[in-house]
Amino acid sequence: ILVTGVQTCALPISSISRPFIIGSSARGQPLIGLRISEAVRSQRRLLKPMVRLVANINGNEAAGREILMQLGEHLLTGYGKDARITRLLESTDISLLPALNPDGWDLATEGECSGTGRGSGAANDNGVDINTDFPGPKEWERFIADLSYSPYTGRQPESLAMMDWSTQPFVISANLHDGAVLVTYPYDHFKNGTRGEENLTDRKSTRLNSS
Repeated sequence: ILVTGVQTCALPISSISRPFIIGSSARGQPLIGLRISEAVRSQRRLLKPMVRLVANINGNEAAGREILMQLGEHLLTGYGKDARITRLLESTDISLLPALNPDGWDLATEGECSGTGRGSGAANDNGVDINTDFPGPKEWERFIADLSYSPYTGRQPESLAMMDWSTQPFVISANLHDGAVLVTYPYDHFKNGTRGEENLTDRKSTRLNSS
């Protein structure tokens, strides 16, 4: 369904849209996305900023996937009609990946967005939470100290696809999570009993009040 949706979205306005695949899921499904920008099928203009939005890293978090699909359609239909959208696509190269975990999406139950593990759809088909499968500070320290260590070894195929994709020069990247009102911040890992608070000048500014 996702592959068809992306292709259908891109087909009518192919001059500013280009589907792409960064890899495959544990079950072999394509990790497909949509790149949107003026003259997107030509070589990218030097220093044109690249922006990346990713969703559905937990398969039972459905809202982000739908938001990115709707955002893609909104940008494509607004180009040439809405001045702000037109300026955005003339000046920015935008990549949307609606689902990093299509296997989890298939396993999830419609109407239920909570739960962990493979059965709920939060994890991938191998039962691994992709959200926690990426290298962290400990792996970085080991990488610096041990030249034979590879941070790629033992990762899930979805994680490896994201890691390879991240070698491209994106200036900004965001991952859409569902289910809570919060903001996480850079270096969001536990270290020395803290969770990156020392990197903030005002912790209160990171909190959202849901009331």
